[in-house]
Amino acid sequence: IVCSRTSRETEPKRIIHGVSPADSEEALVSYLTHAGVIKAHKILRKEGNRDTFTGSVILTFNVPPPPKVIIASESFQTHVLLPRPLLCRNCWLLGHTANRCRQQTRCQNCSGTHVTTQTCPNHTHCRICNSGDHCSSSKTCPAYKQKLKILLIAHKQEITFDEAKRLVEKEHLSRPCKRSLNSQTPPHQKPNSQVTTSN
Repeated sequence: IVCSRTSRETEPKRIIHGVSPADSEEALVSYLTHAGVIKAHKILRKEGNRDTFTGSVILTFNVPPPPKVIIASESFQTHVLLPRPLLCRNCWLLGHTANRCRQQTRCQNCSGTHVTTQTCPNHTHCRICNSGDHCSSSKTCPAYKQKLKILLIAHKQEITFDEAKRLVEKEHLSRPCKRSLNSQTPPHQKPNSQVTTSN
């Protein structure tokens, strides 16, 4: 399993609650530029066929986040937002999101080159770790879990991603060796045929 970091996964982020729905993401950034905020992302939830604002906003900083921010004379406490690996919902690989993806669309269930459907007839296959035990969106994926572990260690111990990665790799090497996750062939692909020739 190969893990690498992206800048979006390591940027300082905080979450605030109770924000007015009248404030747009652009307006929030404008209000909080002096505090080092470079991005505001409103958290939405599905209600029927529409998205509803929860009142919570994720703020991304280019400086160490302050314990609180002021919006229109109102104070909002900033809460720690634990890092999570980025998972693309277009190609189903780690490290980026769908709106930045330039790869071909893949099926969430079988990793085939077709749009995900609820009735995909193919066997389950994870594109991230090449396993047939789970689909690409599963949080049980060992590659997802390993990257999450690295991000959490880096966050909690206040060390770099690379330092946390070395700690996890050292721990992994101390355990008994298991079969490679990349040894399986996707069920929707045929393995390369072997031709035996005789003299």
